[in-house]
Amino acid sequence: MIFDLQKISNEKIGEYYYKFRHESGLTVLFAPNSYTASFAVIAAKYGSIDTTFDTCRKRYITPEGTAHFLEHKLFETEDGGDAFDLFAKTGAWSNAYTGFTSTAYLFSASYEFYKSLEILLDFVYHPHFTEASVEKERGIIAEELASYEDSPGNRCYFELLRCLYKDHPVRNDIGGTAETIKRVTPELLYLVHGAFYTPDNMVLSISGDLDLGKIVSTLDKCLPPPKKLSERVYAKYPREIPGAYKKQSVLKMQTSAPLFAFGAKDPHVPDDPLQRYKRGLALSVIADMYFGQSSEFYTGLYEEGLLNGDVSAEYSYSESYGHFVLSGESKKPFTVRSRIKKQIEKIRKEKINEADFELCKKIFYSGFIGSLQNSQSYAYEMLYAYLDGHGLLSYPEDIKELSAEYAYGVFCEVFNDGQYSFSLVNPID
Repeated sequence: MIFDLQKISNEKIGEYYYKFRHESGLTVLFAPNSYTASFAVIAAKYGSIDTTFDTCRKRYITPEGTAHFLEHKLFETEDGGDAFDLFAKTGAWSNAYTGFTSTAYLFSASYEFYKSLEILLDFVYHPHFTEASVEKERGIIAEELASYEDSPGNRCYFELLRCLYKDHPVRNDIGGTAETIKRVTPELLYLVHGAFYTPDNMVLSISGDLDLGKIVSTLDKCLPPPKKLSERVYAKYPREIPGAYKKQSVLKMQTSAPLFAFGAKDPHVPDDPLQRYKRGLALSVIADMYFGQSSEFYTGLYEEGLLNGDVSAEYSYSESYGHFVLSGESKKPFTVRSRIKKQIEKIRKEKINEADFELCKKIFYSGFIGSLQNSQSYAYEMLYAYLDGHGLLSYPEDIKELSAEYAYGVFCEVFNDGQYSFSLVNPID
């Protein structure tokens, strides 16, 4: 049985999808289309930063990396098999990932979609952990963490976050450390699964040439009963200082050229999800406009030999953190840092060019339309929009209404000297 069925559409771009709530509490987003392959992704609002949470009975503090550990272990079936093998029998491709604020499980299928959906829902909602299997997985994850530790790009990024944040768990590696994962037990995994992997704390996003009735029938068959309100959990995050914790970090690793990451910490992340989304949208446009691959800033530095290729410029945020990161490779990273600061001061002084801002908005709009051209990206876009607290098909109007004046005000709040940090990984001499 389902409730609150809505058909959400945008006639200007000719797109629509359905949104409804299953009686179990699960929110479902479904975009019917004629793409060859169908795609499904289910996400729990539980990620690496959710290490402390409250229930009606007590507060729990869990080791770093628990969410990632749980992601690994859920694929194991009760008979000791692997859900990947089950997907292979239906011809589906499957994967999973853990982020800062959510964990997702997904598959793509050209046929036997509903059988694959049953497999997905079964292993996500029916965990099986033993001492032996957890110990075995601990060794696998430890090897994975070691490879991340040896990655200059990964180290550069997380060293930047450790400079920006003093206490917030976003500063910690998503997978935890070799020491913290030693504290993960079957009992702990069952605890966090029972707390966060409830339908009312999850969302399922589906896109493809599928039948809504068959999707609902599969959900009726596979989903657990709704959870009592008194059993709900609430993640807790420490109070964070408004400015950057440290100015810089410099490491030496095996790398062909220096890697840098410049960060600006947002001191005023809004409580309202729609305002966070609007703020994020404005800063994303600014990041592309002034620091992206097609910007004068990037072109100038590249032609001067100050950049050795691509740069990444993006604003990341959730309800409890927000930061802008510009990263790349340069033989003169401190010169690049100086030029970044000069670019920021130039923007603050001259304000945002309205004509250029409108042009950049059109580029974002085109990118959005392009993201709806296959079932996988469509399902992802619906998922991310929902987790961000807004509707996917409102994006064209949201980008249209975004003003240069508003974006400039947000820019001035985020880009201040006391909120900057710099991370550098130099080659070993």
